[in-house]
Amino acid sequence: MANPWRMSTFFATAASVSGAAMPRDRVMDGVDLLPFVSGSAPGNPHKSLFWRSGPYKTLLEGDWKLQVSHIPNKMWLFDLKNDPTERQNLAATEPVRLRDMLAKMNENDKAQHKPLWPSLIEGAIDIDHPLSYPQHPNDEYVYWSN
Repeated sequence: MANPWRMSTFFATAASVSGAAMPRDRVMDGVDLLPFVSGSAPGNPHKSLFWRSGPYKTLLEGDWKLQVSHIPNKMWLFDLKNDPTERQNLAATEPVRLRDMLAKMNENDKAQHKPLWPSLIEGAIDIDHPLSYPQHPNDEYVYWSN
């Protein structure tokens, strides 16, 4: 559901290509991908990924993914290595991992600037199937801000 291409990573890579300096007046959590694409830097460019949209936040760290939505008030924790299609929510059975990932999520969230303008609309988006599928009363959803 979430997009691993962070806008700040795109910005960092575009700045590098153009020779522009990165802003220093705010946290820029993006990574210049050129060294990874060219092979001059090994490994994974991101230890973790964090993104948010209004009341919905996600943290991807290693093989684990945490999604938190305040509308509805729910958390989903997935072990992507053993459950790549996100069918088994482990939030209730992995309390230590949930606590640790929530702390990291909150730390990331506090480091980011607040949005420059409020969203105009928030809408329920199903997360257990593509938007083109019919909605059913028991579908999992989050509220996504534009």
